[in-house]
Amino acid sequence: DDEFNIWFNQPGKLIRTNGSRLGFLQQVEDHPIGSVHALFVEDANTLWTTDGRTVHLLQSTSNRWKTASRFTFPGIQYQDITSLYMDSYGILWIGTMGAGIIRLDPVSRQWKILTGNPVIEKGQILSVTGKENEIWISGLNGISNYHLTEKQTLYETIPFNNYHKQSGIGSDYVYQ
Repeated sequence: DDEFNIWFNQPGKLIRTNGSRLGFLQQVEDHPIGSVHALFVEDANTLWTTDGRTVHLLQSTSNRWKTASRFTFPGIQYQDITSLYMDSYGILWIGTMGAGIIRLDPVSRQWKILTGNPVIEKGQILSVTGKENEIWISGLNGISNYHLTEKQTLYETIPFNNYHKQSGIGSDYVYQ
């Protein structure tokens, strides 16, 4: 802002700081931090980032950050990874520009494109977020709300509702 404060939000909070207590992660032990297109903070010692093509799992021990895993998605046509969100069951939802949503199980390292929803399939995803068993996805075709009832495998169908201009939300372009 005009007084050189940094403003950001967390669920239920709006935070303002002059930056004096912020730290900057400029390099991870095994590679420099380049362009970050999306970030998800799992906990104080675990970050998920993407440079647009690769998802990086970063972990900290004794204030030293290291890449614990890297994930790529060969054979999928997309232009950019735009958003990351981890659901309450530990599945990472990865929004893309052109391939919709990729769901990744970091433990098994298996992944699959979310199918069965015309708003999401091959869609341009701008944001993925959620709370408890609800996942909200927005993009250039409207909004999808997924209802997790239990830890579904990557291959199971998850119930959803779609909201778009025809259903009355005013626009198909929803940024968040």
